[in-house]
Amino acid sequence: MNIMKIVRRLIITICFSAVIWLAFWVVPTLGIFRSAPSDPPLPQNGYALVFFKERKVADSLPLTMVETGWSAVIEGWPFILIGILVGFPLGELARRTFAIDEASKEAIQKSEHLVIKATVEKLKGEAMKREVEDLFYELPRLKNELAEAQKKIFQKNMAAHEKSQRYEELRRKNESC
Repeated sequence: MNIMKIVRRLIITICFSAVIWLAFWVVPTLGIFRSAPSDPPLPQNGYALVFFKERKVADSLPLTMVETGWSAVIEGWPFILIGILVGFPLGELARRTFAIDEASKEAIQKSEHLVIKATVEKLKGEAMKREVEDLFYELPRLKNELAEAQKKIFQKNMAAHEKSQRYEELRRKNESC
């Protein structure tokens, strides 16, 4: 299976798991708040963040808005949208970079294979070239050997023909006597 398909399925599985995790475990305890501008005094009724140090109040910050659960998600949708708008292009960039890296590795492997194959073919071609050159340089000697062999065969054929004629003459003489 292609590595990109595995990565995509893994990302889909992680996203699906994250949605389930967020919906059932995180969102019920999720909260979003706004602090009051320019540090006003603590309100009579309302929310405040209080910082404790050694079990004593060290500092406090009044809050103008507090939302929890799904209402916090509704309040925070611009942040979610910004996260998607930033995350998607970065994810695509990472995917394409990953795909380009994979394609580059594959191309390098194929080119190395082709280089090895071409080298083997080149060596075979050079060996054949040497054989042809050896035969080319051997050709005049082989032609001379062939001419000598043909000459000997011709001479032997002539000698056999002469013997055959003599034998025929002897046979005629023998029949006539």
